[in-house]
Amino acid sequence: MKTIYNDILSSKKSGSKLLSILLDPDKVDFDNLDTLCAKIGASGATHILIGGSHVFTDRIDELILEIRDRCLLPIVLFPGNPTQISTKADAILFLSLLSGRNPDFLIGHHVNAAPVLQQSALEIIPTGYVLIESGSETAVAKVSQTQPLSNLDLIVNTALAGEMLGKKLIYLYTHIKLSCHSYLKVSILLSYLFSCLLLYIQLYMQFQSLPYHACFFFVMFVRKRKILRRNKK
Repeated sequence: MKTIYNDILSSKKSGSKLLSILLDPDKVDFDNLDTLCAKIGASGATHILIGGSHVFTDRIDELILEIRDRCLLPIVLFPGNPTQISTKADAILFLSLLSGRNPDFLIGHHVNAAPVLQQSALEIIPTGYVLIESGSETAVAKVSQTQPLSNLDLIVNTALAGEMLGKKLIYLYTHIKLSCHSYLKVSILLSYLFSCLLLYIQLYMQFQSLPYHACFFFVMFVRKRKILRRNKK
């Protein structure tokens, strides 16, 4: 069966790169969607993510339908809470904030969302969310009332625990103030440690080709890699 996750795995196997763009429904100009979708189409993006930490609009369904009329890319929900779930999307990253200990973001919101998701046709992709220290408070930390991780061993062990819990993706979140060297060191190390878990890395940057600061590029590092996992016989 063809699914978004299977497509990701196929790209991983072939060493292809995937590119997603996140749209915050509160910050998208509905009157300028033609321009936005044209720029997304020209960017080489392979997926569109929709959601955010703070979303107050009730127009998520409308936004997804409007984008579908203008763009053929798969649409994946990136919800900050259950109110952002829309059955109009193709899939959902079912996010658990593993780096914090807020029960709502570990399991509470998921319990509330479960009945809705069970009745939907959305592809559900269990995803571990790891917030990494950047030197400034992010919206995620503020909303979840959790502290980001800075210790490399703790970041790795948190991602490893997520893999053992059955998370299919690990999403690393940081702010641009984190040095590229430190961030790449974390992402490269994790990419070599995990064999069955695809890393979904956020590069928190604004690109000149897109007019909205709500639109960020996300790079899935889906590369062929040597596995350094322990081989116990």
